[in-house]
Amino acid sequence: GWLNPFVFAARATPAVQFVRESPHDRPPETRLLMLPAPLSATTTALCHVRTGFWGVLPDFVARGGTAYISLSADSAIPDMDAVAGCRIIDRAAATLHRTLRFIEPWGTLRPGDSLELPDATATLGLRGARLRVSDSRIIAVDDDGHPALVVAQRGSGFVVTCSEPIELLLASVADAHRRYPDWWRVYGGLADLAEAREEVWVEHPDVVSGGLRGPVGGLATLTNHGLDDVDAFLHLPDGVSAVLAIAAGQQPLVDRRVHLRATEGMIVMWTNSEHIEDGT
Repeated sequence: GWLNPFVFAARATPAVQFVRESPHDRPPETRLLMLPAPLSATTTALCHVRTGFWGVLPDFVARGGTAYISLSADSAIPDMDAVAGCRIIDRAAATLHRTLRFIEPWGTLRPGDSLELPDATATLGLRGARLRVSDSRIIAVDDDGHPALVVAQRGSGFVVTCSEPIELLLASVADAHRRYPDWWRVYGGLADLAEAREEVWVEHPDVVSGGLRGPVGGLATLTNHGLDDVDAFLHLPDGVSAVLAIAAGQQPLVDRRVHLRATEGMIVMWTNSEHIEDGT
């Protein structure tokens, strides 16, 4: 399950890293903090954050951070209502063929869209939680109409809570990201909410980007990790001029669209508008 947040994030574009928990219960300095199950669980001490961490999380959020928490029936969070605008009232029903249905826009997901959950055993670690909301906003519901993805605003930041341990559920399925290809879109909504997108990114889950910035511009590598060609829009910083670096030299980037063949990569270079004008 630990790898899935990295995969989701790579497909949704925010850069992530796995950081050690501070012994002083201080959240890391970041715009988006992800706490997927089993970090919210209680059974194994090596697999959850310290109790004191939940006490300092509200300050992280109030200062503009966004926290994401996914739950299981094994989760327990002190003062959860105050932290996340919701609380756990029961275990979710132990049923198969579950879905999350969106009733509010979330990233590229629209009302009426749904995401299917993999079948799972009824163990506490893979079973969802049932939520009761206080002041959080419901984004998606489960098959019974119970809140499944909710957002609470706290100061300048947000706490996003998912009632299902989606990262662990997908970890139990072979080839999960092809059989259930759209779950990265939940992380895309997180990236939008937290304004945590990378500076350069492509609107396609198979394309991974990485960039370097200098005093007059920057460059980015784009890699298509999929088995199909991709034609997609490239997001760049505002007010820049960009070209593609090819073997023969440079090629203008038209309408900020890129075409990448399967397993192909390319380099994009851009220059800040003020340096274009003065010729530097």
